[in-house]
Amino acid sequence: MKPHAILAFTFAAISVACSSSPSAEVADAAPAPDAATVDAAPPADGGAPLDAGPSTDAGTADAGPDVRVLTDRKLAGFPHTFDIYLPRAPKRVVVFLHGGGGSKEGGGDQLGLRIETGTAPNVTVTYDTAWLGAHDVAFVFPQGQAKGGTRGFTWSNYVMSSDVDDVAFLGALSSAIRGGTLDGSLPAIARIAVSGHSNGGMMTNRLWCEAPQAFDAFIAFAGPASVHLGVSGDHACAPASQKPYLGYIGGKDTVLQTDGNWLQDVWTVSPTLANTPGFVDPNLVNELTFHKTVRVTKTCAGTVATPSIGNGGATTTWNDCGGKTQLVRVTNADHCMSGAKCTHSFESDTGRRMIDVLTEFFAAQAP
Repeated sequence: MKPHAILAFTFAAISVACSSSPSAEVADAAPAPDAATVDAAPPADGGAPLDAGPSTDAGTADAGPDVRVLTDRKLAGFPHTFDIYLPRAPKRVVVFLHGGGGSKEGGGDQLGLRIETGTAPNVTVTYDTAWLGAHDVAFVFPQGQAKGGTRGFTWSNYVMSSDVDDVAFLGALSSAIRGGTLDGSLPAIARIAVSGHSNGGMMTNRLWCEAPQAFDAFIAFAGPASVHLGVSGDHACAPASQKPYLGYIGGKDTVLQTDGNWLQDVWTVSPTLANTPGFVDPNLVNELTFHKTVRVTKTCAGTVATPSIGNGGATTTWNDCGGKTQLVRVTNADHCMSGAKCTHSFESDTGRRMIDVLTEFFAAQAP
């Protein structure tokens, strides 16, 4: 297959509730910047509202010798389904967690690996096989679960609850990848990172604190740790080993309410969103506070270095412990990683694809 080949297929969505514009999450349904609510128009990152549940692309899309996309796989003993985006000879795996109210398909959308065009009932899905074919990184996108009777698909991370043990599931997923038993198409791979956006990033933080042995690198986008993991929290962060961590935060995140609150130790998810299915506690530790009081202290017992300003003032980066723990504030970014419907996303404001950011950090810190 030529490296730029794009695989496409068209499917009919059964209903609006099964629309495959599923990058939605609780946090992305914020009233700002586009005044959407959970039951209203699609939110700023181009996703669907909260009640748009997981969709399926159904089956195995074979892109030839370079790339395959395997959908709706399962791991014995767990209710979660997951999709695998598989290059020909993967040497690394990234497990990417969608945000609250979102879906596994939406995770692929956010990284730009899965692209939808058209409207229901005729939606065309294409995959960025050029990127996948040019890299040796496979991606696994699991589907978060929801509390009974709701559509708040998410993760159990002290901010929201999925009513299942996601630490156990993600640990088992990692073990299956390392052991080569996850899927017959995926060989045993030793290097695994976990990443996520919003509530998926918050789950990434819980894993860094409570299950560091499961992954080799942790990357969170707009997903700070719950206050329950803070210094005085009832589940205070005490990792058995200290793994590399990269966090991205928008300086004008209307969901986390960072604008004007950058120096506040606690951020709180917008009340409009916190009153939605699955929420447990909307209070989060400011990423910089966590970086200073927990991350650097536990990783290298060092003193936080002076941050650097980059991209003409668009970013501020705290780079500590020999690069093992990093925090990037994107000055004018909102809650979005990417997406044409969000004016200030991490990608639009930095000029970089977040898929490249996370894989480069992964490779550098876990060679």
